Amino acid sequence: MMGLPTAEQVTNKYLYGADKRPDDMLDPSILNHRNGTSENSIPVDAVEYMRSGAGRFVNSANFAWLRKFFDSSISLEPGVYSAKQIFELVGGVATEAGGEKGDAGYVVNQIYLGAGDPDYAERAYIWGTTRFKIAEGAEFVVSADGSREIRNFAIVPDGDENFDFEGGADSAIGNAALRPIIDPSNIGRTVRLVFDGIDTISRTTLTESNFNSDRRNVISVDLVDKAKIGLTALHAIEELKDRLFASGDQSIRFLDSQGRPIIYGTVYSDSIGGSVTPGGTDLNQDKYNLAGWFLGGVLDLGLNNNLYGYLQNGIAYVAGSGNDKIIGTNRNDALYGGDGDDTLLGGMGNDMLAGGNGFDSYIIDAQSGSDVIVDADGLGQIVFGDMPLTGVGRLLAQTSSSILWSESLSSGLEVRYDYSRKTKDLTITVGNESSVTVRNFEDGALGIEVPQLDDSAVKPQAAAVHASDSDGSGHNVVTHDGQGHARHTHQTAASFQTPVGGGASDTRIVDHGGATVAEPAGGACAVHQTSVNVAARDGIDPMVLAGNGWQRVGDNHASNVFALRGTAGSPAGLQLGDGSSAVSSQDGDATVRVSAGNNAPILADGATHAPLVAGDGPPPIGSQVASLVQAMAQFAPPVSGQTSLSSGQRESPMPLMVSSWR
Repeated sequence: MMGLPTAEQVTNKYLYGADKRPDDMLDPSILNHRNGTSENSIPVDAVEYMRSGAGRFVNSANFAWLRKFFDSSISLEPGVYSAKQIFELVGGVATEAGGEKGDAGYVVNQIYLGAGDPDYAERAYIWGTTRFKIAEGAEFVVSADGSREIRNFAIVPDGDENFDFEGGADSAIGNAALRPIIDPSNIGRTVRLVFDGIDTISRTTLTESNFNSDRRNVISVDLVDKAKIGLTALHAIEELKDRLFASGDQSIRFLDSQGRPIIYGTVYSDSIGGSVTPGGTDLNQDKYNLAGWFLGGVLDLGLNNNLYGYLQNGIAYVAGSGNDKIIGTNRNDALYGGDGDDTLLGGMGNDMLAGGNGFDSYIIDAQSGSDVIVDADGLGQIVFGDMPLTGVGRLLAQTSSSILWSESLSSGLEVRYDYSRKTKDLTITVGNESSVTVRNFEDGALGIEVPQLDDSAVKPQAAAVHASDSDGSGHNVVTHDGQGHARHTHQTAASFQTPVGGGASDTRIVDHGGATVAEPAGGACAVHQTSVNVAARDGIDPMVLAGNGWQRVGDNHASNVFALRGTAGSPAGLQLGDGSSAVSSQDGDATVRVSAGNNAPILADGATHAPLVAGDGPPPIGSQVASLVQAMAQFAPPVSGQTSLSSGQRESPMPLMVSSWR
């Protein structure tokens, strides 16, 4: 249904060229509407407009030249006249020589009409200054007896109306406060309000009696009326714009998902900074005053800024396809440069910088917080102190999940790069404070090269560094296996040396007979390797015996604990100490003891001793060991799937086994 437009509908059409507000208020295509050439209009039912809309306040008595027509003191010859003829006779004649002719229409601002009506705010907001005229085809009749009437009479809109913030002197007073709220970034375009069905407005015959009735009921506006209406109008428009911000389609809610006010640029090259929009509106004002020195100045009357309280969240800047320069605030801002070669500086705060397509420059400085860069095409650069970052520097670490490297600037500051292969985020830290994270980073993007980016890259080769003391008493070796693991080995010929390393991977080699190995206080579990006899001090960590021949280990009282003999890949011998020796479990449940001078093994439970016996008590007969082995050989290998012995297999070796035990 056509009907009359609403404030929400007109505002959306003005700002976005659509009946609804965009779902994505950060879409740069919003900027295209301002310079569009497509039709931007709303159809209006002319009959409804004249009956219940702005036209209902106008009657015949509002037209000055009609008053002259019905004034019998003005002589007119009997006859039938057109509107143009009558206007020329009574209304179009200049009152003074050289003066302008009068206007056949009637012009009135809706702000002064029907202030107590429910539609007052919306009607005044949409229509503002309105124009009316007498419909074409009216016949002005002067009878012979002097009576006068207008046949085929109707009042109709004088052409289509429009919605914008351009108007006469009266409209300019309110628009000074209203425009910064409805369209702070100046993205809107005039909406044509096109009347449909003017020809269907009913016609009538206007008699002198009808005209006199209109004169009694006419609504006229004078200076007194204008003065009285000011505060009422201001209050009504304040409520209306609050509804447009907070309810319904929220046409003027210029906020992103983080509650940041949005400043829109243009499709050209913009320079935007702080809280001032390209349209000249400063969002950092709690109120926008009416125009005029008296109302806006002396009385300080105006409309409250709905966006003012949200500035603490930062600002979202949306630029177009030009080469834009955007400088943020000290809050957490979002800068969308759009296409073109943009320059983005977030300033203080943790900002989001998105350059779009084109060679974009992301500026960070000592005041920058923890910024995030989202670049569309990888072109451009990250600049610190007028110097583009290149990533050329020293590789610090590389794993399957990340790469860490550094770059030294000419200023002496160190730039550290930390690239995550999993998230593809590159975090760049300058000095100890400023940092920026590049999302979805690819090698070479923004002029930054990543060393050793993938597994096919050349890896460091295994290497070793040797260093010896001048007197030959000590030798240090640091090796790298090419896989990120280092090993420190200290080799000494001194009689006593404390290990150098404190790490668990340190290895100490002692090749001087009689040398003593000492563990430093709080030392880690380092490995100690020896090729000679070494006396172990209290607290020493595990040893690795690497030499050929007998390798003896003694306690801190110089008693032999055990000795090993053998070479790599050959059988080894175990020689126990020179006293009574024992091999026992940690909990003492079982012990094998060998006494000095008697090498027969004895089992014990920690309290009693017994010779080695079978599980059922009788000891084995030594002479029958060979027979026992032969009996065991009678067991045939099990077939596939067999899990137990057959009765025959169990019975056949039993006699021999029984005879082999006491």
